[in-house]
Amino acid sequence: ASAGIERVLIANQLVGKANIASIAAALQSNPSLEVYCLVDSVAGVDYLSRHLAALGVVRPARVFVEWGQTGWRGGVRSIEDGRRVHGAILAHPRELEFVGVEGFEGLAQAGQDLSEADQVREFLAVAAVIGCAAGVALLQAVHEPFVVGLAAAERDESQVASAAEKFGQR
Repeated sequence: ASAGIERVLIANQLVGKANIASIAAALQSNPSLEVYCLVDSVAGVDYLSRHLAALGVVRPARVFVEWGQTGWRGGVRSIEDGRRVHGAILAHPRELEFVGVEGFEGLAQAGQDLSEADQVREFLAVAAVIGCAAGVALLQAVHEPFVVGLAAAERDESQVASAAEKFGQR
């Protein structure tokens, strides 16, 4: 941040008291700095917000709910879990600001049931459902846009409906 960087995306959950203290100090000393990170559990939200509060953070860290699938890198595993994590973020407005849904689909592998492309389409459709459940239009920028996989998602309502049905949300 001292080098003029104004936006930092930590593409993971922010853990460790020293790491959280570094982010809080950077937010304090750099008024134009925006810090974004991921959360995928209520426990992670509580941990991060508790430590930011104890440090007297001057403005919230911006957080994405991370969506993932079983066997992939990380993230919430259901729409309901996504809703719970979103609710936990909203319970800590001084420390955290919800900015959207994030996901990493790089571990998709062709299997017996779905091609890699179909896995990614389904992955993005469920991410869209989670975002809609949280009241976010995912295919529109919340702040200045980040380049995210969702921007490349096919805007096929049947894909979203299919994913929502599969995960019990329609």
